[in-house]
Amino acid sequence: MGQVQWARRLPVALPADVWSFSLNLSPEIYRECRSVLSEAEIARVQGVENGFVADGFVIRRGTARFILGGLLGICPCDVPIGTGASGKPLVLGSDCDFSVSSSRDEALFGFRHFGRVGIDLEWIDPGFDFRSLASSMFRDGQRVAELNRLEFFEAWVKVEAFAKALGYGLSEPLENVADRFTERFDAGDLRVEVLRPEEGFAGAVVTIH
Repeated sequence: MGQVQWARRLPVALPADVWSFSLNLSPEIYRECRSVLSEAEIARVQGVENGFVADGFVIRRGTARFILGGLLGICPCDVPIGTGASGKPLVLGSDCDFSVSSSRDEALFGFRHFGRVGIDLEWIDPGFDFRSLASSMFRDGQRVAELNRLEFFEAWVKVEAFAKALGYGLSEPLENVADRFTERFDAGDLRVEVLRPEEGFAGAVVTIH
């Protein structure tokens, strides 16, 4: 259960289910995804002027609904998706947790029946000045100096996945989130796994007890 024809389930060692899927899908699948959205979700899409952003939301949320519906044994359109206090999407009245992330035309979906999960995906941009952001993430200057591009992106997605698991908002300083990730990882309070869903992308999934 929980499988859809356009999503690929990834093998992971963590207590989570992870799927990879493309945002570049056929018009038929797009319509199928849109058909299971709630009225509020449709209204949200209609309020977005950028067509790429709107279409991406339709496919991400529609795919999430199909996977959740399969896992929970209910119709995708009946999955009661709401938002927590921090704005993180959640299944109302359930102990399960899910997380979705996308970059360019690729996306990841993570799910847990119990406990928190966060997922992040980033395209490894060869022209991005990663050292500037690394300096904001890490207080250890030596560590920043030794990072290569792939190592930075893998560190970045771990921190972002952790932030999504806890529902931290964008107002939270990145260095604070990175510090908390390190503290809780060292304390054994969370588990993290790096993902390589597609060539040129870095991803990570975090589970919290």
